[in-house]
Amino acid sequence: MNTVEVLAGINETLEDFIETLAAFDDDEFNEIPYEGSWTPGQVGQHVILSVSAFTALLAGPDTETERLPDLHVANLKAAFLNFDIKMQSPDFIIPPAIDYDKQEQLDTLDRLLERLNEIIPDADMSRTCTGMELPMMGHLTRTEVAHFIVYHSTRHIHQLKRILSHINLH
Repeated sequence: MNTVEVLAGINETLEDFIETLAAFDDDEFNEIPYEGSWTPGQVGQHVILSVSAFTALLAGPDTETERLPDLHVANLKAAFLNFDIKMQSPDFIIPPAIDYDKQEQLDTLDRLLERLNEIIPDADMSRTCTGMELPMMGHLTRTEVAHFIVYHSTRHIHQLKRILSHINLH
C-alpha cells in the first residue's frame, strides 16, 4: 500500500469517526449508555490520546527497517477488527471519567487529521519509528503506525455506533 492509499485510509477513517462522534446530542455525550461502557466523550478522548501519541510517533525519530515494513499490518487488522473480543487499553490512553466538550474534541480531531496530512506525504513509510514500542510487537514502521490508526479508530467507530443504537432504542 503506497503513501497516497495510506493517507486516504486515515482521512476516510478519521472523518467517519468525527462524523459518528458528532452524531451524539450534547446531553448524551457524557452519559454512560450501559454498564461496562465508556461515555461517547470518553471514547472520543481515548481516540484523541491514541491518535496524538501515534501522530507524534510518525513525526519522531526513526531508523532503517530490517524486516518487511508491513509485517504487523495483518495482525493489527485481525486484532482491532475482531469486535467479539474486549481489549484492555494501556493506562496512558485510558480516558478519565469526566465531562468532555464535544466541540472541543471535534476540533482536536480535525487538528490531528490536519497534522497527519502534513506528516505522511513527506515521510518514508518504510522506516521504523523508535519513539515507542508496542507490547508483543516492538517498534512499528510508519506503515504499521498508519494502519494502527485506521484499525484502532475503526474499532471505536464500531463502538460509537453500538452506543448510538443503544441510545436510540431507549
